[in-house]
Amino acid sequence: MEIMFGTGARKGDCRTLRVKHFRPTEDADGRDSFVFLSGKGGKDRVVPVLPRVSRAVAELVLLNGLGDDDHFWYSVRANEISRKVMRRDPVGEGTFARWWRDSLDRAGVRYRNPHLTRHTYATNWLRNGGRSETLQKLLGHASSRTTTDLYVHLDTQDVLADLAIIEGRG
Repeated sequence: MEIMFGTGARKGDCRTLRVKHFRPTEDADGRDSFVFLSGKGGKDRVVPVLPRVSRAVAELVLLNGLGDDDHFWYSVRANEISRKVMRRDPVGEGTFARWWRDSLDRAGVRYRNPHLTRHTYATNWLRNGGRSETLQKLLGHASSRTTTDLYVHLDTQDVLADLAIIEGRG
């Protein structure tokens, strides 16, 4: 979930995401990033990530012994006798849905659509001082209206915070 909340990735992006799509930076001042290939509309996009996302990815790769071609969300073949993890195959739609629901249940959170992580990412981006133009690029939207009208959910508290900045009290 850290990847979803920390990148604004679509469910489809996540289902096909491999370890090799994570790009650690060689520059001490740079940011690690994810490369999402052939997303909605066939577009590729690069999304820099916060250190907490980088740490979560590094931990997942290390603890699970993942290789470059392994998927973060993987296929599972199960029958009455055994369960086989197949990291070289992307997770199916139904398996992803079960993983999502199970994750929410374990966290004690009522059901929410996985796409909500994308909306949360967008709202947090702006609340933390990010610009809507860069958010549009990160989300891969052709139109800034899509970003601001559909993805960002600001409220009166956000207006008050901006007023405090404008007045020099922020």
